Amino acid sequence: MVAHGPLALLAALAALTLASPAGAAVAGLVAIATYVRWGTGWLVAVGGAQAVLGPAVAVGPATAAASALLGSAALLVATPRSVPAAVAIGTTAALLACGPAGGDGVLARLVATVVCVAAAFGVSRLPHLRRRTVAALVASAVAVALAI
Repeated sequence: MVAHGPLALLAALAALTLASPAGAAVAGLVAIATYVRWGTGWLVAVGGAQAVLGPAVAVGPATAAASALLGSAALLVATPRSVPAAVAIGTTAALLACGPAGGDGVLARLVATVVCVAAAFGVSRLPHLRRRTVAALVASAVAVALAI
């Protein structure tokens, strides 16, 4: 998985994939939480920090780790019923939770990607997308609050 470019571009692509205004808000809030947590809007810096320090869900104060976990979960919960969307959102959630695959921790990051893609696929098959998206909005807002 490659993690280069601005976080805003990843958020915009996730917003398009989530395919609703509420989904776009989820993607935006998760990007804000990630920016606040790592202090940068560049994916290469976020990935570099995770390569050195460890996965976002396991590093730092407990509130920051919980923020990363909630942000990734919010993306997964908002996934629409589509295999390409599940792959894209699952991969994005894994990137934000565990960073890109690098020299160290390749297995952990690969497992995170497989688990997140499978979770996105499974969740996307559940009914009530609107209710799931509202829950994702709440989770992503809490992720921002925890990142501060």
